[in-house]
Amino acid sequence: MSTASAARPKRSRWLAPDISAARIRHHLRASAGMILLVSAIVLAGEYFGWFDQYEKGATDWLARQRGFESIAKEIVVVGIGEDEYRTTFKNTSPLPSEPLKNILQKLANACPAVIGIDVVNGPRLDQPAAGCETPPRLIYAATAQRTDVAQGHAAGPWKWFWGGEMPEIELEGPMPDRSEEAGLPVFPMDRDGAVRSYARKVRAVFTEPRQSREMDSLNAALVKGYCEAIKERRIKEPDPPGCHGYEAGAETFLFGRWGQNHIVPLDVSEVLHDGFDKASGSLHNKIILLGGKFSASRDSYATPNGTYYGVDLLALAVDSDLHRYGISEVEPWLALSFDFAIGISIVMLFALFRPVPAFWISFAGTFFLSVGFSAFLFHKRSYALNFMVVGMGIIIHQLFVELEKLKELDEAEVRIEALEADVKALRSGSAEG
Repeated sequence: MSTASAARPKRSRWLAPDISAARIRHHLRASAGMILLVSAIVLAGEYFGWFDQYEKGATDWLARQRGFESIAKEIVVVGIGEDEYRTTFKNTSPLPSEPLKNILQKLANACPAVIGIDVVNGPRLDQPAAGCETPPRLIYAATAQRTDVAQGHAAGPWKWFWGGEMPEIELEGPMPDRSEEAGLPVFPMDRDGAVRSYARKVRAVFTEPRQSREMDSLNAALVKGYCEAIKERRIKEPDPPGCHGYEAGAETFLFGRWGQNHIVPLDVSEVLHDGFDKASGSLHNKIILLGGKFSASRDSYATPNGTYYGVDLLALAVDSDLHRYGISEVEPWLALSFDFAIGISIVMLFALFRPVPAFWISFAGTFFLSVGFSAFLFHKRSYALNFMVVGMGIIIHQLFVELEKLKELDEAEVRIEALEADVKALRSGSAEG
């Protein structure tokens, strides 16, 4: 073995042969435009809903893997079913005031902390609740002008980018004197017609006279009212987590969990029964939600877990906020920063490693990071991120860059062979001379 071959450093099968700062800068400069282009395409796709089917499908699958550990302790749903609508309310819509007032008075006398009235034009009580240390708070559902209130209004691109979406809803009648007495039930509908989320705040536009202001959704108003009521009543039981540091922000939160038989149901027929007053102690200090569960109410929503009545979705939203089950969408600006980080990481891999190991590391890393990190975020604060699209785009671009290098090597090899042929010809001519 010659001395020159013994001194030659052993070449790694993984690392690039000439790792240097100049090589890394060259790769980053060559790929900067592609990172920006792919990220911009993904951002536009997010805004126009090109990835909705993938993102919502992943979220739905993850949500089905989780369930409620126990029955909700604070919430009772009083549903007006088909039988009660036919007999007690005589198939009349909107519901007659007198039967509703009777039901509401009986519920108030059971001394719950708060009662949410999710019916159109809910009646006011003539007399306060009897025998309660403090009367329950009554919070009424505001009535929207449009029947497709769940759709809301799309935010502009700039507000959407910074996470400033807020449904804007036109309401009937004048602005209420006390905002804490009313809230608007809003369950935004996705492009596939399914409800997966609930609003905490909306921009309410009142028509008589026309004026607007931010307004709590009904579920947010109920959570705030409940937390204030249990503090006022000095209940010794521990407060739910949602009563500590809770702020009704403008963002929309996804249902982190779906559950069957998680919320305690109570039929209106049981409330109207003669013995209800004696058996109503279980409603003390609870959140009571009164709403329609009959087809004529037109208050049912398609969800990934089947069809739910509005009052049941309201109960899930309240429970989600009380115990912080909910998760939120990642703001687009934050998702864009993830896209940049992934793109730069892949370029660095191709700068530091040989093409084959760089491809497999970046491919496997992008896939498992997308799945694993999205699953982690789902259990902590958000749903699946889509940086797999950016990762695949940058990987493909890097492969084209490597192909260009191979093409340059091939061309260099042809030139070398031509030079060798010229040198050989010159040597032959010199030998003959």
